[in-house]
Amino acid sequence: MIDAGDLQSEPALQFRYRHNRTRFKLSLHSSLRATPLATWQESMSRLASPVRKPVDPTEFFSTFFPAVSRQVRRDGIHLWNIRYWNDVLSPWAGRMQRPLLVKYDPRDLSTFTYAILMACTGPCLTRT
Repeated sequence: MIDAGDLQSEPALQFRYRHNRTRFKLSLHSSLRATPLATWQESMSRLASPVRKPVDPTEFFSTFFPAVSRQVRRDGIHLWNIRYWNDVLSPWAGRMQRPLLVKYDPRDLSTFTYAILMACTGPCLTRT
């Protein structure tokens, strides 16, 4: 059981995540005999042609985001005791027969990226 006193605030967790990710990239790894960042940079410099980048990075990354099925309630979409709302949901609020498939970025729960059924696209549902 997790004690509520052990939980950290969202900004503290984001800082810890960024710090650990940076520390990992810059630390020497025995299997690589180099840092992951140096290994990546070295391998990228050997490429004959540059790496293609997606036309729309937000849309590309959102394809890999987790998704959950949620009903549109009168006061918005609820996820982990957080309520999200955008005016584009107004016609469906409390009236939809089936739930929306909602994609979200687990690194930033302040907005949903997509609500599928194409209610909206892009960062559209904001935390209220």
